[in-house]
Amino acid sequence: MSLLFNLIANLSVEEESDHKDARFFSSSPKKQTPYMVLEGDKVGESSEAENIIMSFKLFDLSKEEIIQVIHKSFPKLLYEESRVIGSSRGWIAFMSKHDGTVHLSDVFNLGSLRVITLPPLPDPMYHPSTAIINVSLSYPPDQEDDYAMYIKFLCSEIYYCRPNHHSQWVLCDINEIHTTASDIVYSPRNQMLFLVIMGASFLLSFDLNMNRKYTRLHLRNIPKMPQSEWELLAMCIKREHLVESPGGRIFVVKQ
Repeated sequence: MSLLFNLIANLSVEEESDHKDARFFSSSPKKQTPYMVLEGDKVGESSEAENIIMSFKLFDLSKEEIIQVIHKSFPKLLYEESRVIGSSRGWIAFMSKHDGTVHLSDVFNLGSLRVITLPPLPDPMYHPSTAIINVSLSYPPDQEDDYAMYIKFLCSEIYYCRPNHHSQWVLCDINEIHTTASDIVYSPRNQMLFLVIMGASFLLSFDLNMNRKYTRLHLRNIPKMPQSEWELLAMCIKREHLVESPGGRIFVVKQ
């Protein structure tokens, strides 16, 4: 028997050092429309040698409707020589299969398409066998020059890059065995990177200089269930996700 249980709870935090409460919100001057990619197919060659023609079927999460994008010019570099490693704030992150170069693109923007090239990741982090959990941008690159990109691997390592400050990826080894599969989320309002550790008991946060801080979590809005269901849930494999709402609120999702 298996049980899939989703719990979305507001974050209430208590500082370990000074016992102050903190609220986590973020805002963006320009909201990105969230899309889910259902299909994407190459349909022809472009008159431009560096591009191909593709058609996409997207699901608009805000309107709950399917959007057909036909005959869209798409960079051949991203289609043939790279793999998708994640998305954040309306931008898709690609990584070269050959040398680990990271590309950011708003390829699913229904208007013009932009591609930003970042430095290559160090060997062996770009090998296909190296699992990536997710990526997070501090701000959309087209809205803030001083942005940072973070990549969380299936281990205790985070690589981050601030293109206007350094020309290479910097390693931050979390050295926490309970964070191997944790998601990362950057909060613009707090200017901090967050991830959950130890079964959603603590929140680990980093500032722009990657100085860390631990915060005790208290979950609210926990659903009422019979004791038997809680006992069944305790025997299931669980995972916590950090997600950000369109309004900027940070939530812990227990699955």
